[in-house]
Amino acid sequence: MSIRLQDSSNLVVCNADDISLKGIKLRSNHPLMGKASLKMTIALGQEVFLNNIEVSVAWAKKEGNENIYGLYFTRIKDADKEAISQFVLRNSLEKLNQDYCRGQH
Repeated sequence: MSIRLQDSSNLVVCNADDISLKGIKLRSNHPLMGKASLKMTIALGQEVFLNNIEVSVAWAKKEGNENIYGLYFTRIKDADKEAISQFVLRNSLEKLNQDYCRGQH
């Protein structure tokens, strides 16, 4: 996954620990510069791009070299909400199927 802050042309590689219609938890070696609110584009894999999402930083902490952020979506389009819903559903079902096939049911 990657994000691009509105005031930057650089993509920041990060991991999403959790995502919902309300927000996202990110891990990255790149700091978000301590801002309280941000505009960004989020790429979830290769198929889902959320453009010009506005977020507020609900919390931030550092673990080793990683910066961990809880971001709350403050402005998000309905189409992006639907894309998140489909992404979560698809990935949840893939995980369930993988676990079942491994005998973890």
